[in-house]
Amino acid sequence: MPVVRMNFWIAWRETRSSFAAIVRLPFASASYEGATGHSFLYLLADSDAVLKEVHRVVRPGGAVAFLEPSALEARARLRAIRDAYRHGFRFGTSMLLWSIFSGLHGRYTPASLAAQLTVCGFIEAKVTPSFQGMGLLATARRP
Repeated sequence: MPVVRMNFWIAWRETRSSFAAIVRLPFASASYEGATGHSFLYLLADSDAVLKEVHRVVRPGGAVAFLEPSALEARARLRAIRDAYRHGFRFGTSMLLWSIFSGLHGRYTPASLAAQLTVCGFIEAKVTPSFQGMGLLATARRP
């Protein structure tokens, strides 16, 4: 069972990072104002189950935000990686490795990520390209 770190927040001031078995979070239903995740959904065998569990612990009206890799066309991906190195070796290398590993495990299109959030019970899903299109920032609310 995958164990990941997720950030949950109560109101907008208190943030709590938690490591937990992601398909069985140790929190009461509707106990958090929101949750964030960075680049992990694409690694999971059953990301729908994970999103449904996140949906369970977020209060009605609460928000979620996820950053996941984009299914960017190959030439645009190479340009984005090249440009990432202009921001420093560490950043460029992290983007290169993200590109390699997401290529092995899977990438999202804006439509597929928004659809997955919707299927898992979230509303008002919005997906915005980030990192020159290499990433997708998805936000949504729990009804």
